[in-house]
Amino acid sequence: MKPLWAIQKFAVNDDDSKGMVDAITSLGLSYHILEIPPFSYDNISPVDYDGPVIPYGGTKFIDAIKNQKGWFCVFNDDFRYSLAVEKLGYRMFNSDGKFMRMKDFSPSVFKDQEHLFIRPDKDIKEFAGNVIKPYDFMQWKVQIEAKGWGVNEDTDILVAPASRIDEEWRVYVVDGKVIDGSRYRMDHYQSIIHELPDNVISYVYASIRVWQPAPFFVMDVCRVSDSLSILEIGDLHSAGFYASDKTKIIKAVSDYVENFKETSYPHIIKRNIIPL
Repeated sequence: MKPLWAIQKFAVNDDDSKGMVDAITSLGLSYHILEIPPFSYDNISPVDYDGPVIPYGGTKFIDAIKNQKGWFCVFNDDFRYSLAVEKLGYRMFNSDGKFMRMKDFSPSVFKDQEHLFIRPDKDIKEFAGNVIKPYDFMQWKVQIEAKGWGVNEDTDILVAPASRIDEEWRVYVVDGKVIDGSRYRMDHYQSIIHELPDNVISYVYASIRVWQPAPFFVMDVCRVSDSLSILEIGDLHSAGFYASDKTKIIKAVSDYVENFKETSYPHIIKRNIIPL
């Protein structure tokens, strides 16, 4: 049976939401817009549909869906930067970083670094990754913990040297295949074009032969000089599209879900190695 897409209103941005609706409609699929305010995920309303439901929305919304609903949600606990480093090693851009809890961070350990890159280990984005001075992070940490966003002393973080990146791309992978992607940044400034170089595609295929966290996801790839690395492997349910072809991506995900044979969706959330 064809799936229905359940989209959180204002999930990522208006352009993404509108473009998704247009793509879903053009493919003859159904959709439902969920009116859910931020941080109000305790009782997500049901969707009246007998077939598979694919959620799309903010990271906290998707995490709640994973725990509350029997929808087709492939987000799982393998979406962690530390696990990606364990599995893919040097292919990860910040494989030289240190993983620790918030409370274990000390500026004195990084006194030789003028700036650090700090991000959560998990993909639910408790806070946005940021380049910051070591001592400034201590003040920022107190401020963000006070906002009640789920950040606390035990939040796992990655701390790595800040680096200059020349280009960044987002690549969509579904069932072991690169579907589409786009460049979204150049020289640390937003630069969104529908472009996916052959060497980036080849690099993604070489990487997913080693490991992947779920049947579909996004992989952010960066270039520094002539070298490529993986910036992040993220949950497709929450990923912004930039200039990627939404119709191609939604069709690939929908076809995968429609043709999936299992009856209990929560038990199919990961498949680490897919032969190509």
